[in-house]
Amino acid sequence: MRALLGAANAIVATIWAGVSCMLVWLITPGGRLGASVTHLWSRWILWGGGVRVTTVVEAPLPEGGCLLVCNHSSMLDINITAAGLPRRFHFVSRPFFFKIPFLGWGMWAARHISLDPKKPRGAAHSLKKVGERLRRGGAILMFPEGTRSPDGVVRPYRRGPFLVAIEAGVPVVPVRIEGAHELLRKGSWSIRPGKVRLTIGASMPTAGLSGGDARPLAWSAETWTRCSRAPTSPPPPSPRGPRAGSGGRRRTCRGRGGGGARPCRSCP
Repeated sequence: MRALLGAANAIVATIWAGVSCMLVWLITPGGRLGASVTHLWSRWILWGGGVRVTTVVEAPLPEGGCLLVCNHSSMLDINITAAGLPRRFHFVSRPFFFKIPFLGWGMWAARHISLDPKKPRGAAHSLKKVGERLRRGGAILMFPEGTRSPDGVVRPYRRGPFLVAIEAGVPVVPVRIEGAHELLRKGSWSIRPGKVRLTIGASMPTAGLSGGDARPLAWSAETWTRCSRAPTSPPPPSPRGPRAGSGGRRRTCRGRGGGGARPCRSCP
């Protein structure tokens, strides 16, 4: 019964958000009010599912343009960040979601960004659009893992989003979600009630960095997400190569941000 009520609540909330986003688009085509509708829609979805979000701010969000990067293990991640972050933002999502009635119409009207990683030319155009928004002072949320984690463990971060931030000259803000995977797993549509922790890390400046620094920057954000603090030693030249103490294999940390197993040496 709870699953049916939760699904009905999500459908009603999504229809409302889709219609509202299209109406406010007529007033502000830039999507500023659409981001506020996304915030209200997200709070509605979480309230209906019995999900409570606790936001921990380790450092205030920077003024002006910034790239938010977050781990991705649940379809609730958009709702959790939209409801829990103290700043309105736009997010990047796959084209599939833009094709869903009401949800996709609202996402388009709110000026969220579609990116298809399977089409390199189209993906390059989408990343260019992300860079333009960042340079104009907007906040953009991306999931650098590229897709949802099937088991809640943080996957390697791709360098693309960080390269865009470096080229745009804006800081990167790491964000960590804990507990969402247990409430709505990949492949499931039934939301389980529970608590989620959203942590906002200190921004990582990109001033003076070049394209070659994108991968180390991604590694630093990934390690912070997996663990409870930033790494104390610099990353190796390539994430595919061996790391010190790994015996030739890439060490996988499963600290607080990655599933609850024993943390790696970067964890306290």
